[in-house]
Amino acid sequence: AIYLQAYYWALCSIMGERLGDWGLIETLYNIIVVLLGMLLNSCIIGSIASLLGSLDDRAARQKAKLDAINAFMQRNRVKPDLWEEVREYYRYIFTSIKTESEDEVFSDLSPSLRVKLDLSIRKEFIQRCRIFLKCPTECVVKIVKIISS
Repeated sequence: AIYLQAYYWALCSIMGERLGDWGLIETLYNIIVVLLGMLLNSCIIGSIASLLGSLDDRAARQKAKLDAINAFMQRNRVKPDLWEEVREYYRYIFTSIKTESEDEVFSDLSPSLRVKLDLSIRKEFIQRCRIFLKCPTECVVKIVKIISS
């Protein structure tokens, strides 16, 4: 009982408040409530930190790729200078490319919708070329498919 009172006193001192002198049951109840409160606060703070960490999905994918590259280099005993050169190359690629490639972004589009999108994107180019003016629509669509792939 004296250790329980000492623990309760230390807990209240850390929190900066003194809840008074009570019996053994009240002290035990207060310790449980305080510990549950601390556990709940730590869960909330951990969830918020996890949420903020997962917001940047692109950075997570880049980190995963660099981790895989590092594991490959280590497993295959690549020389450190070549290892660093490869890592610097990927860091450069990650910083120079601002968005994902078209293929990754639109990979789930149906083929017909993808062709419509490609025609819309290349409409100005098609209209400027006199060759395409007399071509049938099917021919232009096939050319756009070739250009897009």
